[in-house]
Amino acid sequence: MYAKSCGSVSSVSGEGEFLHELEEKIEVARIQLSILQGIQSLHHSQHTQQAITELNSKLMDVSQLYGDFADPFNLSECKLSIVHCAGHFDVTLIESLWSEIIEQELQSTLGNDRNTRMQSMRDRLLRLGKLYSRNDSYFPTAYLIKLLEQHSCQLGGILSSFRTYFIKWVCLTPPYSHSTTTSLKKRIHFGVQ
Repeated sequence: MYAKSCGSVSSVSGEGEFLHELEEKIEVARIQLSILQGIQSLHHSQHTQQAITELNSKLMDVSQLYGDFADPFNLSECKLSIVHCAGHFDVTLIESLWSEIIEQELQSTLGNDRNTRMQSMRDRLLRLGKLYSRNDSYFPTAYLIKLLEQHSCQLGGILSSFRTYFIKWVCLTPPYSHSTTTSLKKRIHFGVQ
């Protein structure tokens, strides 16, 4: 009887491991699809066509996706997704990726009116915030606020009202800890760096 129940536990454990591996592969496949879509949206060239063919041929690991596709094609959101998926925490890298994301958004909306640019930035950060806001490591709110402040000054206040909205959203959106929101509120009201 004991041997039979041990076999059941081992079977359940094996099934759990299998499901975990399957979930990881699905997450990597989603990242690969996102990279594929990002490359498909770029100017078509022999290099992009070759990358599209490779991405359609097999499921790749995150290191290959990052090194061979996301980084060379400057797909910052995909790079952040890979870093998050891999559980790799490097403050400098993550802040650099967020800087790229915000800079790319500002560049893509050049020529649009102020409200359109603000709405576009808001939409992008809210979409990404839903993915990463549960972990301050990958959604560094204080850094993002500082970055938005810097860009707002450089752009003549274009993002100032968005910055205020963003701070309120962060402070009111779970799962931010009390210490995070308290720290942000002090920064807002007292200009604490």
